[in-house]
Amino acid sequence: MNPNVKNPNITLPMVKTAIWLMMMIFEKSEKTTQSVIEFYMKQLDEKSNADDMRIIIADVFGDYHLVCPTMLFGEYMSRGLNSTINTFYSYRLMLPLSNGAFSGDGWEGVCHGEDVAYLFMVPMNHNAYSKSEIQLSNDMINAWTRFAWTGHPNALKNGDKTIEWNEAIDLNDQSSGVSFMALDSNHYEMISNYFRL
Repeated sequence: MNPNVKNPNITLPMVKTAIWLMMMIFEKSEKTTQSVIEFYMKQLDEKSNADDMRIIIADVFGDYHLVCPTMLFGEYMSRGLNSTINTFYSYRLMLPLSNGAFSGDGWEGVCHGEDVAYLFMVPMNHNAYSKSEIQLSNDMINAWTRFAWTGHPNALKNGDKTIEWNEAIDLNDQSSGVSFMALDSNHYEMISNYFRL
């Protein structure tokens, strides 16, 4: 899975086996393992290339160790506090920096912590970043500032369309999953009921 290996020989059965091995190492039940395999493998088919397959393996690992625990912690905090004063919003950065400390060949996606660069590095040196990265940086800074002042981030624009940034947890629906804003300056989108087993 070395990101520097070009065109690795990865097959769909190898991806399925890699996910199965991860779930066994994480001591998950066979039922959970099958659910995870089905959830991630549905994104692949015979036309998928090696990078598509590496992304799925990396997503399983990253979701298990970073994304899901963070989302579940936020959900438990939100439901536990159950207050109109406390509001919880969630996002997932979707646009990796083209010129960052963690920049790779492109297939790796966004690195954990890369949002910090959007908030503090991009505004300081516009010449080193693309228009999309600068726009996303500005939108993130505006959303964080508005959230600090009002408790609600900005709605974001997709061309002429406004995307409302909804709260991450619907306290009126105990069965709902976590929602988050997918942050990519070319296409903002609210993702609802994020997958969970």
